[in-house]
Amino acid sequence: MYKISNWIVSVLAVFFIANTVLPANADQKNLQDFFGNYVGRNAQIVGEGISDRDLNLVVRRYKNDGFTLIWTSVLHKKGGKVKRIRHLVNFQPVRDRPGIFLAELSKSRSGDRLSLDPITGDPYIWAGVQDKTLIVHTFYITDQAGYEIHVYKRTLTKDGMNLRWERTRDSENLKLITAKLKKVPN
Repeated sequence: MYKISNWIVSVLAVFFIANTVLPANADQKNLQDFFGNYVGRNAQIVGEGISDRDLNLVVRRYKNDGFTLIWTSVLHKKGGKVKRIRHLVNFQPVRDRPGIFLAELSKSRSGDRLSLDPITGDPYIWAGVQDKTLIVHTFYITDQAGYEIHVYKRTLTKDGMNLRWERTRDSENLKLITAKLKKVPN
């Protein structure tokens, strides 16, 4: 069963990567356009209205030809409660796949590289640049043997970027959030 499950995960991952429209000329120069710090306040949740949250995004070079994304959301809830969510992901280019970047493997406390295994609950994360949009896909296998995918589209604007986040489970659109982020000095 486990071997079959790994095979299914591999087929699904290849399917999602192959169906990600990324031009072959998405080179380092296009990626550098995204480097910087961005901040925003409030987000539009489709069907729910405005969400009171602070948004922060840092995009910077990682090693020679990769990049790091650090994004933080601080949600302000009723009754003064605050929920802080922070993610840091390092991406490296995929050999022989120009314009596609894969999340770097994680490391154990001893420094050994660990494989990200979606079958055990780890997300499979990849990214690419399409025109002026940095697209990040995060793929999960659910406990019900289905899938969930989060797609982050960060499109450059004159003074920052527009964010579009979609969450889909088993082909059902669950949530769509949009926000505007302003580029600020490092």
